[in-house]
Amino acid sequence: MTADPTLSGSNHRRARVVLALLLAVFVVLSVKQVDNHPQLGVDEIYYYDYVLKSPSLGIRIGEQVGAEAMATAGCRGIEIWPEELIPACGDPQPDPNQLWQSGYNVTFQHPPPYFTLTAWGGEVIGWLPGVDDKLHAYRLVGALWLVAGMSLLWYALGLAGLGTVAKAALVALLGAPPAALYVSTSVHAGNAQLVGGALLLVALLLWEAKRWPWWSVPIAAAAAMALNFNNAIAVGALVAYLAYLAWRDRGDKSDLLATAASSFAVAVVSVIGWQLWQNHRKLADVQDLPIHQVIWGQKGFQWQQIDDELRAVFTPFRDQWIPTWDVLTPLNGIADIGLLVLLGATLAVTAQRSSHRYLTAGVVTAMAGMGVVTMLSTYAAGYNYFQLTPARYGLALLPFAALAVAPAIRAIPLARLATAAVAVATGAAVAYGVFASVTPAQDADVVEAIRLSQQQQSIIDQQDLISDQEQLLDDQQQLLDEKDNLLDLYRCQAGIDVHLVAGGCDPDN
Repeated sequence: MTADPTLSGSNHRRARVVLALLLAVFVVLSVKQVDNHPQLGVDEIYYYDYVLKSPSLGIRIGEQVGAEAMATAGCRGIEIWPEELIPACGDPQPDPNQLWQSGYNVTFQHPPPYFTLTAWGGEVIGWLPGVDDKLHAYRLVGALWLVAGMSLLWYALGLAGLGTVAKAALVALLGAPPAALYVSTSVHAGNAQLVGGALLLVALLLWEAKRWPWWSVPIAAAAAMALNFNNAIAVGALVAYLAYLAWRDRGDKSDLLATAASSFAVAVVSVIGWQLWQNHRKLADVQDLPIHQVIWGQKGFQWQQIDDELRAVFTPFRDQWIPTWDVLTPLNGIADIGLLVLLGATLAVTAQRSSHRYLTAGVVTAMAGMGVVTMLSTYAAGYNYFQLTPARYGLALLPFAALAVAPAIRAIPLARLATAAVAVATGAAVAYGVFASVTPAQDADVVEAIRLSQQQQSIIDQQDLISDQEQLLDDQQQLLDEKDNLLDLYRCQAGIDVHLVAGGCDPDN
């Protein structure tokens, strides 16, 4: 599947200029949106708190948001959250229990590397003029994560033999939609997904070109999993692709099987190992956290959702990461549908047993399996299951999808033109939203849902308090009964009211 292209010096320079221009556009849009959006995102306070506490061994189960993150939230506000759940600006002792879900940090599911790297990057960016505070600095690191992911993707597409125009069209298609661009404007572990997926793709291509040994692929898989466990979708696409190749080939399959098995094992061991580590150092049981009681605490496995889960990540572009901008909604849908059309076109133009056809099958398999695997793993981890898997969990799959559709881009001129047109239209809509400072509409239903969940948590807390009080009354009544029994025994032994003790009393006792 690799075809290292031989380019002249002028072509190399032109390719670098095109890449630099694309990256510059991404960075400008990302930085401008950071400036436009002072409020924290819906769950950004939890990720921001994790970065503030980094380097660390990870947020512990039952750990609450720290005072510094709450102080920032109090003065900046939090998108969609009702005001009564946000601390007052300047409060010297903000109470984490005031926050949604009593302020328990729910990012304990994520390993530390992304947060540590973001903290270190923010320390450097914090020295730049115009950087207001730590949140501003950490958000700007998101643009660097996007640049890293897109640069790795560009390199991978070059390894596969694509020319500058085709690479530019695909990189623009993947980087322009809000699903990919908006995450780079916030402190969020999703920043590491495009990097993780592209890193794994580069390792695969270099191994197939016999430039790297087979074991470099599971090492890349381990690095991707360390950045974000949602990168497992890229590992899944890799394993499915190698399994299809092993089924196709009749010769020696040892390297294929070893690479697939070891990469799969790395993903499984990473998740299970982290779960065991977190259970060892937890401050509370997951089942006792408010978010488990209110959101995660469904009763039993949600069999009725499996059908929806099969379509949840078709495709990652479906999730915009942002409260809806009307101007973006249809164009984001065009990118979503366009990627599916390109995958279908690839099946039409490739040979029946070609590697690209099997890579496309691996991507489709991973898209279909992501939701179901997430559902099963979260349930097995004790969180039960609470909602449809967000499509953004599949962002790490986009680099594999870009390579999978390469034959269609190369063979069909209209596909190149349509891909570029969709990327430009989507990018223009994003640019309009950013530079016109269009304010995303707050979804009143979401705000009310947060308020209702908090009220539900208050009811649960009151029920727990009543239960505790009832238990205390029971304990006190038991003590009174024991006291009465001792008093009756004493009176009996003293010869007073002997009839009070059933069967009489023994003075020797």
